[in-house]
Amino acid sequence: MRYQFASVADLAADEFFARWVVSPTAESDAFWQNWLLQYPSKREEVEQARRLVSLLSDDLYPYRASDEEAIWQRLQKEVQQEQAATEPKVMAINNWRQKRYYLSMAASVALILLVSSLFLLRQAPVKYSTGYGEQLSVQLPDGSRVVLNGNSALTYTNDWPGLSDRKVDLQGEAFFEVVHKGIAQPFVVRAADDTEVKVLGTAFNVTSRNHTSRVVLASGKVQLTYTSNGAPSQLSMQPGELVEVSQGGSHVLQQQVSPEVYTAWKDDKVIFDNTSLQDIADMLEQVYGYKVVIADAELARQRLTASLKGQGVDKILATVSATLGAKVTVQKESKTILISIS
Repeated sequence: MRYQFASVADLAADEFFARWVVSPTAESDAFWQNWLLQYPSKREEVEQARRLVSLLSDDLYPYRASDEEAIWQRLQKEVQQEQAATEPKVMAINNWRQKRYYLSMAASVALILLVSSLFLLRQAPVKYSTGYGEQLSVQLPDGSRVVLNGNSALTYTNDWPGLSDRKVDLQGEAFFEVVHKGIAQPFVVRAADDTEVKVLGTAFNVTSRNHTSRVVLASGKVQLTYTSNGAPSQLSMQPGELVEVSQGGSHVLQQQVSPEVYTAWKDDKVIFDNTSLQDIADMLEQVYGYKVVIADAELARQRLTASLKGQGVDKILATVSATLGAKVTVQKESKTILISIS
């Protein structure tokens, strides 16, 4: 920013200026000392912007009023000493009052603009996403941890401190380790077709793809809310349970499973537990972005059990070929996998 042309609102909204006011460093202190000596006519704008930032800084920066005031007093003293020989000693009362009036108006406008900016900033969504075959670990504002699987996205608004619910939206697959905040501030994951997972503090895996939501609970307790025939329905889950909601809530599957089969991916493992080749093909498409063609319907129903250390398409396909005796052809250019009977 070219600060010599900045208004009170511009200065107050500038991150470098605001951080100097509330958390000065030797570098920023020296910069503003030199700048005020170079542009003494901007001293009043700086003072107005400084007070505005101080008023609104509690939610943005670690603020210590004594430090900020000491810095400002020292700068004022140095600038006044430098200007003593050149500044007029007396200012007309009417001009001074007029100047104060306009400065007050500018500060009021700046306050409105900055408050509006802060509100919009807190409402703006924060989004994390992964490409095919990628994983990403995310730390949320409350300390909860999320691991995103490939081809997935997590979105939330940056205003949790002021809300009763901690809400995130998920597309794809993610593993959650949620920090307990008490019953007054539950954690909510919104998945496909208005399906919601509500928890207080637990570890679970959520998959939200193709209008189907699947939740696997590793520990703790969650409440699942979904829409069935236009009406809200709820069910509670215990550790070791899987619930899958599909077809707009008209089909709900609830069963006991081994959670590690569904969460192994976050530890760079792959576990197949009597898994059909069709389910493996779906995973390769959703997580790695391949189109999988299985030549025979009977082959698609074949099942395999295996545990792999490390992930990757080549390792998975080698296991499929060795276990099922299938022929696997990979067309790298078109990202197509053909699986047929040998």
